[in-house]
Amino acid sequence: MPTVTLQGKQSSDTKIVEELKATDSALHTQSSARSASAVTPHNENDNIYDALWIGVTGDVAVQLADDSSSVTFTNVPVGWLPVNTSLVLASGTTATGIIGVKWSA
Repeated sequence: MPTVTLQGKQSSDTKIVEELKATDSALHTQSSARSASAVTPHNENDNIYDALWIGVTGDVAVQLADDSSSVTFTNVPVGWLPVNTSLVLASGTTATGIIGVKWSA
């Protein structure tokens, strides 16, 4: 099961994982992509996206759009990671084939 590391604390909370799965399903019915681009993780350059497509399983370290601290999603499977990001960090990101998507309403 995937685990989430938030401010140095790990959780494999089933509720969080289930909420992410539900959000994943909802993304496909509520909107469509208006733009997409390959993501190069970087610790300083903005990577502002509404969701990430993970092409190869691994860890994804991000700074969320409304938060100044970072969070690392560990062992993220191939598929959608429904997070609003301001940064996709190079430090801590091992997943590859990441595509950033901006949604239209």
